[in-house]
Amino acid sequence: MKDYLIYKGGKTWFEAVNLESDKMPLILAHGGPGFTSYYLEPFKEISKEIPIVLYDQQGCGRSSKIDLKNGMIRYASSRFLNVELVINTTIGLKIPTSSIVTKAFYLIPSSYLTYGGNNNEKGFLKQVITDEKDGSTEFVAATIYKNDAEEEEEETVPLKTPYCYVDKETLQKGDVLCKPDSSETFTVGE
Repeated sequence: MKDYLIYKGGKTWFEAVNLESDKMPLILAHGGPGFTSYYLEPFKEISKEIPIVLYDQQGCGRSSKIDLKNGMIRYASSRFLNVELVINTTIGLKIPTSSIVTKAFYLIPSSYLTYGGNNNEKGFLKQVITDEKDGSTEFVAATIYKNDAEEEEEETVPLKTPYCYVDKETLQKGDVLCKPDSSETFTVGE
């Protein structure tokens, strides 16, 4: 007798020989995965003495294949282990690399920072020499990335010397800055 054992999700092919006998049948399972029961056919010769059952395992030979339509989803959870590899985890604020900017700057003591112009811009007094004998100052508005003096107000321990981080396009190396209400000077870039 050749037939299929039908179940939800698929069918398994089998062949039973001499089941009428009252002896315990020999069940022959092929190797696998991927093999079929074809190479077990010669064992049918002994079926005169003992009952034999041949079958093709699910997914092999004449039995149904496991795919998404006939059982893969049903059996996947019991046959496979879900493994999650967590690599390179980062905790906290994630900043995209594209938003990180590198800028060149000068460090200038915060005590040289002043307000000037008609709109109260932050900047510095730059010494301008018109004659060899006469010198004057002009206000230069500055792009300041950070001012340590502003952060010092929030901290309990004062910093040694607070600095302003000033864009290099604002001033040039060698410019002389004058401290407001003082005769002290600072040379940029030294």
